[in-house]
Amino acid sequence: MLRLGYSGEEMAAHGFRAMASALLNESGKWSADAIERALAHRDTNGARGCSL
Repeated sequence: MLRLGYSGEEMAAHGFRAMASALLNESGKWSADAIERALAHRDTNGARGCSL
């Protein structure tokens, strides 16, 4: 985050991830599954969370 110009007081890495997820999901251009995989979060649903 420091390389992007953010201090620890302005933005946390998880906040940046949440913001990216929200913007990508709202755009409607990406599959929710693709967004979650790209952002390295596992689905909490056991059936969906397994690797394909």
